[in-house]
Amino acid sequence: MLAKRVVFLLPAYATYRVPVLDRVFDIIGRGFSVLTLQKRYNTISELALDMGRFPKTILKSLVLNFDSFNVFDEGMGSSARAILTPRLPLILFSLKPQVVISDGFGSWTILAALMGYPLVIFWEGTNHTERNIRSWKQTIRRWIVSRTKAFVANGTLAQQYLVETLGAKAETIFLGGMCAGSAPQEWVKQLESAVQPEPPIKFLFCGQLVKRKGPHHLLRAVANLAQQSLPHGFEVVLLGDGEDRQMLEQLAAELKIADRINFLGFVPPDKTWEIYASSHIFVLPTMHDNWPLVVLEAMSIGLPVLLSKYAGSYADLVEEGQNGFVFDPEDHNQLATAMAFYINHPEQIPTHSNHSKILSQSYTAEHAANQILKAVALASGHNRAAHASPSISTPHSP
Repeated sequence: MLAKRVVFLLPAYATYRVPVLDRVFDIIGRGFSVLTLQKRYNTISELALDMGRFPKTILKSLVLNFDSFNVFDEGMGSSARAILTPRLPLILFSLKPQVVISDGFGSWTILAALMGYPLVIFWEGTNHTERNIRSWKQTIRRWIVSRTKAFVANGTLAQQYLVETLGAKAETIFLGGMCAGSAPQEWVKQLESAVQPEPPIKFLFCGQLVKRKGPHHLLRAVANLAQQSLPHGFEVVLLGDGEDRQMLEQLAAELKIADRINFLGFVPPDKTWEIYASSHIFVLPTMHDNWPLVVLEAMSIGLPVLLSKYAGSYADLVEEGQNGFVFDPEDHNQLATAMAFYINHPEQIPTHSNHSKILSQSYTAEHAANQILKAVALASGHNRAAHASPSISTPHSP
């Protein structure tokens, strides 16, 4: 049997987590609850807080940031901060959880470990994203790992970090605890209807226009590509906005590629699928990302992907030469070569597209919830249940 009282410490979460949390609630029932923070902590959680069937308690807190600038947006690592929530110990004590799931290694996780609860840690970071972690912080993480019963790692590179850097036991780690929204079938079918893409070949970037996401590297690769003799035309669509947009527009003009770059700016979420469906290849030249779900979204509609080696999901989502390629974003010739492959061989795009869709089908809310439930079962001492893939087809009756 699974634990009947489980608390998920989740200071901030976005909408993509809601279907997974709902499915966990369907199995555990009213004994499952999420503790999170009020909207002003993180704007990304504003919409998510109003969604979902699962019970949640919203807490007030004081967030202390120790970095003088946003190292995350600069692509230099994870920010150092502490979340002070005076009521949290009392709330945990009143809920009497049999298992606590906690997101990352922050102050809430430290508290749960000190209070002695059987602990499951949800983790996304890789050796690259955590490369600048201070030694004292790494020491604290190793101590927490020594007291943790199970882990849910969002990808093989996150698992590698837990095992190789923090000393976690591989058999306590369950892969895959999140999912992305699936593309509406109407747009999937539109993309499928094109037997072979017609020029120009359209490359799509989707994300914030900030240094961390690497759009400046994409533009320099395009400048290299524009110098080549190619059989078909091409263009690049930048979907998203950010503080670097003006700089990027100037850079495109300086590189004499402005006619090939289309800055769309911000587009409402319900309109983005249409843009995916009108593109041919997805490209993300990020310098620092744990497991960007935008890649999975692009794959679900059927786009081959060109993915930076600094994206924590490349080992899980890219099968080289089958549904895309992995590249070093700072090697502009390497990215240009990968883009040129699809311009020179547009007949390969439908095959790669289909393979992307097949790979994306493993990342469902059902699978993510099952991995969390396995970790909970292991943490609560039910080893056999932990390896039995608990079914979520029949919702629990609250």
